[in-house]
Amino acid sequence: RTFSEVADVPADRRKGTREAFLKYTLKKFLQDHEFHLQENGNNGHYVGNKLSLADLHLSNIVHFYGTLPWGEMALDEFKKYEAVWKVKETVDKLPEVITWRNSDKGYEKGSLKWYSRLAIPGEEPREKLVMMGELRI
Repeated sequence: RTFSEVADVPADRRKGTREAFLKYTLKKFLQDHEFHLQENGNNGHYVGNKLSLADLHLSNIVHFYGTLPWGEMALDEFKKYEAVWKVKETVDKLPEVITWRNSDKGYEKGSLKWYSRLAIPGEEPREKLVMMGELRI
């Protein structure tokens, strides 16, 4: 639901939208999820001690925001929440996830290139880095 709020907005509204998202929307999201993850023991999972669809989804959310032109700003916020970040790290270690993200399907490069079009005017990522996939999380 937040995608349209932060990414696909008119260029003249992107900076203000980004700032509001980071300050309010993302903060509330992270606080809510941190609470539930702490309640489960801060073990890198939402449910018990095993992988769930919720774990995969959160990891993909973090990964998605890292592909935006201002991804480092979002990742800095995610990193402030220990239990949330632990889920991301737990999922990122799965061999199947590593294989998929590094596959020849071009997931990384394609995402970075696609979302670079949504950069805030004056803050466009350098095209060369985006095309080479060097803007990584």
